[in-house]
Amino acid sequence: MSSFRRRLMMQQGGSGLPSKYQAVEYIKGNGKEYFYLPMFNYADCEVAFKVQYYDSLSDVNTFGAISGNNRLEQGAGWSGNNFAVNYGASGLKVENMKADYNAHEYLYDKSGAYIDGVLATGSYYAGNANGWGVFDDSLRVRMFGTDRGNVIRTCSVAIYHWKCTKNGEDIINLIPCYNKTTLKIGMLDVVSKTFYTNEGGGEFTKGNDIKL
Repeated sequence: MSSFRRRLMMQQGGSGLPSKYQAVEYIKGNGKEYFYLPMFNYADCEVAFKVQYYDSLSDVNTFGAISGNNRLEQGAGWSGNNFAVNYGASGLKVENMKADYNAHEYLYDKSGAYIDGVLATGSYYAGNANGWGVFDDSLRVRMFGTDRGNVIRTCSVAIYHWKCTKNGEDIINLIPCYNKTTLKIGMLDVVSKTFYTNEGGGEFTKGNDIKL
């Protein structure tokens, strides 16, 4: 088993949900839905997630925040040709694989960004290799889009899971699910026990029920 696959399996984990929630394969925003995570400094963290784009591959983001020299973001742009990965003080235009509408597994750590186990390579459009993974301040990450301060996006994407760990400890672990009583769709952080629901217009849609 590759070191990437081993770390990804550890990241995904198998955290169960409280009985009032039903896990689903993914939740999907349709271009109006979003929520924010609390302010957090992602220094020394690994972030693993699985995401899929719909409708557009140009200037869209699954999640993100950029403030000064601090960046945590995943996106696609350049007329729909390339993925973008941002982590720390650097943003990389991925050139060894093309953007598409398939679901992909990502892992960000200090050694680089991995897409389906392949190290992403390309050209830096922000910062350089020395800034990769270097954070000096906290970020408030916007899910189902991005918040760059002067640019805020809400995008049509699906998120299958999203997890942040630090020194082997779960910090954030977002599981797509819905409340069985209210049928409200969102993502439960099984670490903080916070159920994140839509802060925008429209309504999230969901994939099939699954067992964790």
